[in-house]
Amino acid sequence: MPPNQSAGTGTFAATFDTETMVLSFTLRFQALSGPATATHIHGPADKGASAGIVVPFGANNPVSPVTGNATLTSEQARSLHDNLLYVDVHTSIHPGGEIRGQIVGKAKANSRP
Repeated sequence: MPPNQSAGTGTFAATFDTETMVLSFTLRFQALSGPATATHIHGPADKGASAGIVVPFGANNPVSPVTGNATLTSEQARSLHDNLLYVDVHTSIHPGGEIRGQIVGKAKANSRP
């Protein structure tokens, strides 16, 4: 997706269950150039590189927030762990994607009493 002058912004929050391989997510977006036409997770790709769709979010013309679950393959889970997946939101003005963000995991500290 080439850079554009969009004022659009978004957030993607997710949890991944390593036992069930289920990714649960919420995608929020606003201030796009027009209505969203599609949203997806793509990969594997480094930041700035393009890749094919890994997880389509289903509905055409999605409205924020988009929530859902997806069962990842072991290869997709490795890509998630290696920060090689990204989310994008498409619009008719920017059919290749108006906004995009790399999915980057946050390490969780183990707390012990």
